[in-house]
Amino acid sequence: MLMPASRSLALASTLASYLNLVQLWRALQREGIFVRQPGWAAHLSRLAVASAALTLVLIVAVAYWPDWSTWSNLTRVLRLAAVIGVASAVYVAVLFATGFRMKDLRGI
Repeated sequence: MLMPASRSLALASTLASYLNLVQLWRALQREGIFVRQPGWAAHLSRLAVASAALTLVLIVAVAYWPDWSTWSNLTRVLRLAAVIGVASAVYVAVLFATGFRMKDLRGI
């Protein structure tokens, strides 16, 4: 468990990173370097749905295997690999099911 000072440092670092992101985004827009393209709202929606599905897989995995401390190291590694594999496959499957296509990565 993190100590209170560690939490404060983590929160400060996170907030500083987000502030830096917002400042960079605004500067790129102001200079005309970043121009919004059509289709970003749909793409972000697909990412949100896929992330929710991935999160659901992780919640189910934790509910199904709540206590990992009694397992051997090999069992932990194999089950963690299974959870990562299933969660990744669900994420990609949901992306494609919601309309994502490979051409979206190429910017065509």
